[in-house]
Amino acid sequence: AVRCHEHGQSYHPDQPCLEIFAWGLRNPFKFSMNPSATKKTEFYVNDVGAASWEEVSVGGTDYVGANYGWPAREGYCKQGHNCGETCGKDESSSSSSYYEPPLHAYNHFGDDAAVTAGTFVTTDSSWSDDYNGKYLYADFVSSTVFRLDYTGKGDVTSCPVVSNYTAVPLMEYAKSDIAVMKFFANTLYLLSRGFGGRLHTLSYVGAGTNRAPQAKITTNATTVVAVGDVLRLSAVESIDPDEGDTTKLKYEWDFNNDGVVDSREMEPVVSFDEVGVHVVSLKVRDGKGGRTTDTIEIGVGTPPTATMLIPQEGHLFQVGESFVLTAESTDDDANTITFSWEVRQHHSTHYHPYLEPTEGNFVPLQASPAPEDFL
Repeated sequence: AVRCHEHGQSYHPDQPCLEIFAWGLRNPFKFSMNPSATKKTEFYVNDVGAASWEEVSVGGTDYVGANYGWPAREGYCKQGHNCGETCGKDESSSSSSYYEPPLHAYNHFGDDAAVTAGTFVTTDSSWSDDYNGKYLYADFVSSTVFRLDYTGKGDVTSCPVVSNYTAVPLMEYAKSDIAVMKFFANTLYLLSRGFGGRLHTLSYVGAGTNRAPQAKITTNATTVVAVGDVLRLSAVESIDPDEGDTTKLKYEWDFNNDGVVDSREMEPVVSFDEVGVHVVSLKVRDGKGGRTTDTIEIGVGTPPTATMLIPQEGHLFQVGESFVLTAESTDDDANTITFSWEVRQHHSTHYHPYLEPTEGNFVPLQASPAPEDFL
């Protein structure tokens, strides 16, 4: 090996840089230290894949100089393959360990397509033995949290290849784009990008403990209505996680955000006489001390019209091209108009955030992206 700090690269094809601890990762989104590995350093790497595989790989003391294979390999196979002779072996060396295979990998056959957040449940937590010491990871696209369980039933000859681990769904967070997870003090903390960014907490209560219901408001129309229009609200999708308790839920509706209960029905109707934004809240009680609240905003009046001027629909951009995002709008109610822009880079069946929600008009957008799978 040679030192590369002066030139940033090795000029010897067969000699890696001394400064490189490991290589061959495509997009290592999150590193999670294993607290159970007390006699050595060990961490799991959530490596976001390209078109086929998502990987959870192991790094640390025992993996100095490891080559995880990218771009030659993805998942268990040659890059671009899901099964076949290229899987489970190294095509460029007689040593089967030349490329470090992932601990677990899953294919883009369903809604799961981007492994992001990850954390370990500590071995001494108050959670059950099903979780203690286990690794949890989240998929950004499906917004689902999984527990990784060892089965030992891996099969590289299967199509697609089967992992030695199975992913057990823990909870789905309604397309909230989970980016960071951390297990601390018996609580799982989840930071999501969705809904403007939120922090969720998840605690283990065990059997026999009352769990709070989950309030959810739905409507029979959009959240923008005209003055005097009748809007039907519904709490039908509110649930209680404790078996048999959903049918016992009690509902408290506040239509005016004044703290006064306006209705106790499951599906009340309401209309508004004033133009503006009205906050409606629903509090759900289970009769055992558990309660949660959901809120929505109802816009009353004539919705504004918006036209995007730059870029126009159907415009084909060049890599590196810059834009000034521009729009115009009219509003019959003479309200002050504000714009909010968001740009997404679409990739296969999902997307990557490119410009976070940004308010204003004439918003600069620099350097349009290169193709996601350009090599």
